[in-house]
Amino acid sequence: MIMKTIILATCALMLCLAGCTETKEESTAVGDKIGEAVGEAAEATADFATDATMSATVTPAIKAAIIADPDLNDPKNEIDVSSKDRKVYLTGHVASPAMTARAEEIAAGWLEKSSAPSDVEIVNELKVVED
Repeated sequence: MIMKTIILATCALMLCLAGCTETKEESTAVGDKIGEAVGEAAEATADFATDATMSATVTPAIKAAIIADPDLNDPKNEIDVSSKDRKVYLTGHVASPAMTARAEEIAAGWLEKSSAPSDVEIVNELKVVED
């Protein structure tokens, strides 16, 4: 992602230098395109940083909170936590519908008291497998 940003910045500089021989209107059009490209690169970098941060901090913290719950920390339950695109995914299986709700409640509670972005969503894909 950082390499993409460097390449875009280099291209922008080259286009600016090439624009010195163009008319004012042509230079403005090139400048607009460069601005759009830089904006897109900045958004992509911000999304990457958010995903990397969430994978490194939010995901393991929520997993630890779920494991710490005595009802969820049962061999009958297998709960995986992952994150991507500002979403926390709860996958796997649990022994009852109440366990599904409890896992989501723990994840939501952790997000509320953490420094995670406020627009992070929880996607509960846990399946109930009763014995």
